[in-house]
Amino acid sequence: MNNDFKEFIDKKFKELMKKEPLRIRIVMERDIQGLLTDHEFDDGVWLSICELFVTPEDLNKFPEPVGNYFATRLLEWEVGNGGFAQAAMNIPEWFEPAAICYEHLGKPQLAEFVRKALMLAAKEKERIEIAGKDLESAFSYFRDGVFDEFDSQLDDIGWWMDDYRMMYVRQNREAFLEVEKLT
Repeated sequence: MNNDFKEFIDKKFKELMKKEPLRIRIVMERDIQGLLTDHEFDDGVWLSICELFVTPEDLNKFPEPVGNYFATRLLEWEVGNGGFAQAAMNIPEWFEPAAICYEHLGKPQLAEFVRKALMLAAKEKERIEIAGKDLESAFSYFRDGVFDEFDSQLDDIGWWMDDYRMMYVRQNREAFLEVEKLT
C-alpha cells in the first residue's frame, strides 16, 4: 500500500475516532482490509470494549469469546505492567474469571497458574489491603517479592499470548460484532 494513501486512511480514521467512540465494527473492517498491524488490531479491539467491563459479572452480558478476550488480556497486561503483586492489589476479583476464560481458550495450564496466584493473594489479602492504601506502601510490598515465584515463570509457562488471542478474536469476529448490538 502506498504510504501517502496509508497516511490518508490513518488521518481519516483518527478524525472519525474524535467524532465517535471507537467501534468494534470499524476495527474489524480495518483489520479485514489489512490496514492494521496485529498490535493495532489488539489495541483497537481493547479500546472498543474495555469500558463495557466494570466487574466480572459484566462478562455475562456479552458473547463468551468477548469475555474470554477481555479477562485474559486484562490480567496478562496488569501482570505485565507490575507483576502478580500489582494485579493482586488492583484486580483481585478478576483472577478466577480470567482462569475460567483461560480454560475456554484451551489454556488449562494458565488457568491453574492463575488459581495458584489467587491462593497466594488470598493468604496475602490483609497485607495487600494495607499496601494498597498509599503508593509508598504499595512499592514497599512489591519489593518484598511475595509473588516473585510467579513473575519469574511467565516466559516459561507461555503467559504472553497476544498472538494467540488475536487469532482467537479473528476466528470469533461475529461474536465481537454482536457487542455493538448489545450496547
